[in-house]
Amino acid sequence: RQLRPVSYSFRKGAESKYMRFGFIADELESVVPQVVRTVGNREVEDQKAVVYQDLIALLASAAQSQQQRLDQQQQRLDQQQQQLDQQHLLTKELQKTLSSVQGELEQLKGAKQEEKKKTRLSFRSGRRRTQRRT
Repeated sequence: RQLRPVSYSFRKGAESKYMRFGFIADELESVVPQVVRTVGNREVEDQKAVVYQDLIALLASAAQSQQQRLDQQQQRLDQQQQQLDQQHLLTKELQKTLSSVQGELEQLKGAKQEEKKKTRLSFRSGRRRTQRRT
């Protein structure tokens, strides 16, 4: 549903020097027929007019409804931001833990390599002693 605001001025009378704002009754009738009235006078048949007091109430109600939707969306956005912040903190903690575990793993690998070297050296030393006895 689309409302198309227009500007206009009267052709005659004291108000003709002022710019006015409103809606074209025929267009408004297809969107909100409740605020359009047919007013007949002797000069123009089927002349239509907008009951702006009623339109103002409808527009205020629509604005309030939109504001409620915005408030609900803002609340959801705030909750999602809070969840995102918590996930970010958790990710940082997991990265720290992973770095720590990787450091410990590297130390264990280094210790294992040292143990292998010692084992090789002692094995070689033992083989030489065995070979000399024969």
